[in-house]
Amino acid sequence: MSQNNPDPLETLASLGTAPEPSQYDQELGREVGAAARRVADGDLTEEEFHELFADRLAAEFGDAYVPPEGKDDG
Repeated sequence: MSQNNPDPLETLASLGTAPEPSQYDQELGREVGAAARRVADGDLTEEEFHELFADRLAAEFGDAYVPPEGKDDG
C-alpha cells in the first residue's frame, strides 16, 4: 500500500497494544475493515466483499446479520 493509504492491519500491529476483550471475533473485524478499505479504494467490488464475508458474518452474528438485498443465498 502507498504512504497515503497504509495497510490498516500493519497500522494495528504497530500499535503494540492488544484490543479489549470482546464477545465478537476481532480478527474478523480487522479483516472486514481492511476489505472495506479495499472497496473504498476501488480494489474490490461490493459484491466481492459480500461474497468474502457473508458466511462468516452470518456465523458470527446469527439472525442479527442481514445480507444486502439480493445477496441472500438462502
